[in-house]
Amino acid sequence: MTDKAVEMVAELMKLSGRTAPKGRGLDTVIIRLVVGKDLQKLATKMRNIGEIRKLKFFSRDPIISNKAMLVC
Repeated sequence: MTDKAVEMVAELMKLSGRTAPKGRGLDTVIIRLVVGKDLQKLATKMRNIGEIRKLKFFSRDPIISNKAMLVC
């Protein structure tokens, strides 16, 4: 899949998250695309949170993020 196609799908995912129903009608969702060097920063932060809070999925997901083109 090309970079452009991946970015287009990510933008559609962001739109879906924005238009999804929210609890009590409050929109407190923050949606960002993370790419490039910021992707590594995110993976490191997630790994640290996973270790501190003993959350296995926070330690597992950075491995997946390292292989991704972007994270939404």
